[in-house]
Amino acid sequence: MATNARVGSQSSPTPPPDLPARVRSTAERVAALVCAVNALVLVALAGFYVYEIATGQATQLGPAIMSAALIALFAVGLFVLARTWWRGSHAGRTLSLVWFALLLPVAYSALSSGQVVIGALIGLGAAVGLWAAVTAERLGPGAAPPSSPRG
Repeated sequence: MATNARVGSQSSPTPPPDLPARVRSTAERVAALVCAVNALVLVALAGFYVYEIATGQATQLGPAIMSAALIALFAVGLFVLARTWWRGSHAGRTLSLVWFALLLPVAYSALSSGQVVIGALIGLGAAVGLWAAVTAERLGPGAAPPSSPRG
């Protein structure tokens, strides 16, 4: 049986040819940023629950622990989603669309209850996130934005 490998050869494998770096669109960057900001807000909220648990201010320990754990889990998911967008992948597009669409009723509830600043921030973040996720998909992975020449 003949093989192409030389016995005792110390040759290193040939590196793959340099592939052109894919330029992320503005929409992908915005989607990544909005997901990361959402994740940071959730980390802060989970930290607040942990603070209440640690200082004994939580009136019911079980629900406070579960709330902190669930919020932290969503924060991790959003960080992963932000990383996915930042790397130029559209694998999390549907998750992003669902997340931002679910934030719209939250914004409405906050606005209806008199929390105008919080409701406006949530609504603006959701609208920007929806725009970014939809626009990034329309451009497609690796597609050049309409304003730039294709090479």
